[in-house]
Amino acid sequence: MNLLSSLDKADAELFKKLCSFAWQVGGMVLPLIYDHRDKTYVDNGIFFESMKHLDEIGLISFQLPPSGYQRERLPQTQGASFYGKTFEIEFPKPEDNALPIGSVLLSQAGRELASICESAPCPGFQEYVIAKWRSMGLAVKEIEYGEVETS
Repeated sequence: MNLLSSLDKADAELFKKLCSFAWQVGGMVLPLIYDHRDKTYVDNGIFFESMKHLDEIGLISFQLPPSGYQRERLPQTQGASFYGKTFEIEFPKPEDNALPIGSVLLSQAGRELASICESAPCPGFQEYVIAKWRSMGLAVKEIEYGEVETS
């Protein structure tokens, strides 16, 4: 991948930081950046300028709120995972649900790089996202090992 060879160390580290906020939802890797001004992101090196830079070098698509991105046409229950922990999100409607996912989507190159960048989870981010989803009226529960996951 040409992009990988052209990344400097600072860009690679920044992207790795971004990936510490990535969840898997419905088979897609999604850095959940709900508000880049929030202390959770700022304290971990994620700022407007850093997101704009990653957009300019082709690793992400960055869109400021209020528009943002969302996963659409989701069933009533949707699986999600964060660094080895699996969750079930339950929406109020039986079908055609939408999950706001924030202001960042990975580009094709970003998805490829995310799979090899060896990021670590941002401390406290799992709880932050679960609280965010619950504030949206969603039910979220962790799926323990051995339980059946629906997606």
